Amino acid sequence: MHRQRFIFFFLFSFLFSFCYSQISFEPLRSSVYPFISSLGQKGVFELEDQILPLSRIKMATLLLQANLKKDRLTPLEREELQFYLEDFDYEIKKLENARDTLTYLNYCRYDRAGRWRLFAYSDSLFHVNVSPVIGIVKGRQNDDSFQRQWNGLYFYGYLGNHIGFTFDFSNAGERGINIDRERSFTAEPGIIPKNAGSTNQIDFNEINVMTTFSWRWGHISVGKNKFEWGYGNSGRIVASDKPPSYPQVRLDIKPVDWLRFNYLHAWLNSGVIDSTGLYQTELVNKQRILYRNKYFASHTVTIRPSKGLYFSLGESVVYADRLVFAYLQPLMFFRAADHYISKQNNNAGENSQFFFAVTSRNHIPRTHLFATLLIDEINLRDMFSNKNRNQLGYQAGASVVDFPVNNLKLTTEYTRILPYVYRHYIPTLTYESDSYPLGHWIGHNADLIYGAVTYRIIRGLSASVWGQYFRKGEDGTVQEQYSKNQPDFLFGLHSNRTYSGVDLKYEIIHELYVRGQIEWIRTSLEQEDGHFLDTNMRHIYLSVYYGM
Repeated sequence: MHRQRFIFFFLFSFLFSFCYSQISFEPLRSSVYPFISSLGQKGVFELEDQILPLSRIKMATLLLQANLKKDRLTPLEREELQFYLEDFDYEIKKLENARDTLTYLNYCRYDRAGRWRLFAYSDSLFHVNVSPVIGIVKGRQNDDSFQRQWNGLYFYGYLGNHIGFTFDFSNAGERGINIDRERSFTAEPGIIPKNAGSTNQIDFNEINVMTTFSWRWGHISVGKNKFEWGYGNSGRIVASDKPPSYPQVRLDIKPVDWLRFNYLHAWLNSGVIDSTGLYQTELVNKQRILYRNKYFASHTVTIRPSKGLYFSLGESVVYADRLVFAYLQPLMFFRAADHYISKQNNNAGENSQFFFAVTSRNHIPRTHLFATLLIDEINLRDMFSNKNRNQLGYQAGASVVDFPVNNLKLTTEYTRILPYVYRHYIPTLTYESDSYPLGHWIGHNADLIYGAVTYRIIRGLSASVWGQYFRKGEDGTVQEQYSKNQPDFLFGLHSNRTYSGVDLKYEIIHELYVRGQIEWIRTSLEQEDGHFLDTNMRHIYLSVYYGM
């Protein structure tokens, strides 16, 4: 124990000796993400967003670069830029070495940058901004009423020159006849609902907390948060925001301009009860329940060979039951470590994956191109055979901005996930957390085509028209999964869904939103006799909320 404490103290001191700026992650819901994405694909600056979320100091750096190239922005983008410069004023001053060392306290009024704050405090050592999280959605699902409301608290800040922190909590409830408890067949993030016995009401909450230590060429973060890898507006095949956030340790290193390294170790929720851990409580017929431990480790190398072009190579492993030191090492080759630990016995082994991605911005003017490949299992000898055990997922997409008119964005992408990707015959080793895929929400044996048109009307107001067509086959059996000859893609009875919608969203002031949505859903379920049973639904929502 004393030796472990010494090692921890040594590493802690080593990191702090290189610290020079604090890191605080910007929530994925923030409207600044689509803004910097559009500017990045216009070539206004180099954007590295393969792994999200990004830090506020990184956002501030990009906004400063955009401010030096205003001539490349449309008039509306200049207004939006000024809007975000107000929000990131503290980080910008820090980058410019112009941070005010005077103490100030601000609550329920505009700060010196013109940004309204519920509460803000700053002095030479400590800085914090606090925002409420509150909102309501009212709507109709076909002829039935629906309501969701939530409240919570969000704050972020910095301590000294070393530490950044983020706290984001919300508690929500839904009321209605057609409540979607499972969050299946939808890109909406998963939840852990309460009131399991109720037919028309659920409650749930979400908390994301991160503390970060930074130094000149990297940072390490600990907490509970979302983690996204890759690109995709309809979902991401490697790591997405579909599962609830999970405890994690994250390491990001950028020793030179053309190389970046990321490592993540996470504690997942297996949902598998450990029968050896059951014991009786003082209440009759009530036992203490323990779940099997489940973990996820991932590392990625991203290389920039030329401006706007990035290649990423990554590996991940899902393992269970006990913490394994080999997977706590950022540079470890996980698959080789698995072979050593399991002695090549599949029943003792883990579930590992490889993934690749390439992204190109502005090589075709104002255009972003990307492609991602996930390898769950591959048989190189029979790679191009119709019958093999190639369990792959891939996704490709493109978007173009300011075409054919300024402030218009066109997006299209295609996703295909072959049978049995994400699956494993050992329940604790599936590529899931809380029963939600770590990757794309469509799961295995499915594909999806997506398209959207988004137009920014005035500062903060955007309108989107979007649609997607989703096909899914059956789950199959474990025996089929591990047979040499895999079933054909989309085997079994098909479940086809067509989604389309209109989304109008207005950020009136920082973090205060009004939003209107209409969504049409057509579901076609194949029957045993070959015909399809169709159902149609229409959802209409109006939202008012403050806070991301």
